[in-house]
Amino acid sequence: MACNTDPFTCRRDHIASHLEDAEADDGDFEARCPCCGHGGFRVSKPTRSRSYRHIWTCACPWCRCRPGAIRVALLKLGIRAACLGIYDGDVTRAIQPEAARRLDLAARDILATSGLRPADIRIIIAEALGRKVPEDYRAFVRFAIEAGVGRRQAYEAAARWCRPSDLSPPTNRGVGR
Repeated sequence: MACNTDPFTCRRDHIASHLEDAEADDGDFEARCPCCGHGGFRVSKPTRSRSYRHIWTCACPWCRCRPGAIRVALLKLGIRAACLGIYDGDVTRAIQPEAARRLDLAARDILATSGLRPADIRIIIAEALGRKVPEDYRAFVRFAIEAGVGRRQAYEAAARWCRPSDLSPPTNRGVGR
């Protein structure tokens, strides 16, 4: 739900009033970035899109604060989420029924399995989101790391999830004759 005041009043009273060193600039406000603390943070009226209520950016050349991190910092300052809006505009994201079914089944499996490791939970969720879990050990390790699993845990998970690719018996190469 969006803030019920007009956008300028919301920018001035609900956002800029919480920012350090905020100064008005023709309906926009410039202040210190709530994320990195450097100058050049700006809360502006949207000029190219009518979908957004406010645009906030950090022009700090060193930090390059991301919108998600800035949003978290703004919320920590006590600014209501209704005032911040979303960066998706009026686009409502609907989950596809099949994806919802897969996620529901994955959540039920996770909740029904005691002692499940965090790495396995991430892999189950990635699979439910439609990513194919590789059967090859090395490909699985890469997949797990891309899913946010730590390197060591990815190797441990690969040992649990994959069969060894070479089932042939070891040869006597390298053994003294």
